[in-house]
Amino acid sequence: MAQLELLSPVHIGDGERLTGFDFVKEGPYLKVYFFDRVIQVVEREPRNLRENILISIKTQSTAGSSFLESLFKDYPHLKNKIEPVYTVRINGKLQSLQIESFIKSVYKPYIPGSEIKGAIRHLFLVGVLMENKEIRKELIEVLQKGHIKDAEEILEKNVFYPRNAQKRNAQQDLFKAFVVSDSEPIDPRHLQVEVPELVGSNEKIYPCEALKEGTVVNFREYIDQKILPHFSKFGSYRFLDYIKPENFYKKLKEFSQKFYGDLLDEEIRFFKEKGKHQTVLHLENIKKRLNDGILLRLGKHEGYLSTTVMLLVKREDPQLFEKVFRQTQSKVRNEVNKTRRITQDGKTFGWALLKV
Repeated sequence: MAQLELLSPVHIGDGERLTGFDFVKEGPYLKVYFFDRVIQVVEREPRNLRENILISIKTQSTAGSSFLESLFKDYPHLKNKIEPVYTVRINGKLQSLQIESFIKSVYKPYIPGSEIKGAIRHLFLVGVLMENKEIRKELIEVLQKGHIKDAEEILEKNVFYPRNAQKRNAQQDLFKAFVVSDSEPIDPRHLQVEVPELVGSNEKIYPCEALKEGTVVNFREYIDQKILPHFSKFGSYRFLDYIKPENFYKKLKEFSQKFYGDLLDEEIRFFKEKGKHQTVLHLENIKKRLNDGILLRLGKHEGYLSTTVMLLVKREDPQLFEKVFRQTQSKVRNEVNKTRRITQDGKTFGWALLKV
């Protein structure tokens, strides 16, 4: 059994949004009912009343005003027949009627094993890249030639696949031996609605449900030692020893201290320049926890070809970093990589401490 201690709010979306059909806002709280549950109550109403309510539903727009608030106002007895699934605090001034929802199972949030494994895999990759000059040099050469779309595949093949691999084959991936379960269900009281600010841009972003800082999440993980011997039939791997149980977590902690220590320094410098003192203090406190476990990033944050892997490229070739960053972003800005999401109380998103 392993634990994740969240050091900042974490949002992991399910691709859906809560709308005014799903919730009612009461002061600083959001009461979430979910539209399908409300419909079940409406279906049990007397025929004439049911038909009137269903007509009002059909004439509403999902992007309009909060239909559920109007419904309960017009038919107060309905509110007495249904309890909210959960109630969460709103951190900030909620003006949008669309909220990015957190992934849930039977109305309870959880962190998918794929999300946790992806964060660990990413740390492993950047850790190896920091450590191995030969692989770093090859990545830079590929980027210099303008083969940006090939860079991620080449990097992954060098780290996770046998030396002679012509293409990626999931059966040959070293991380096939690393098994991670979904987290245990989390009590919805650990959620709150964040109304984020995008520092460095006037672009509007949706509010989101996020697990609160301080939440502790349990899940299972292990190295499947039955699989490890089978890798030898695929050829020679550069980092097979790293995935062995006696080495794996030690290497992850070493990678975490080196890479995220540097990344946090970059973030602290960014927010100091922006005058965001609360955020600077928040990040400095996260950095103090580097020795307490393995630091990870979960949810929405930068991918391989931005400030994560590219942080290493930036040191050796700042002009190449700028060129690649501009080519990998859908919107080109005057300043390179100058936006960050923060909460209303100045916290960044996605930091978690893995304890095994």
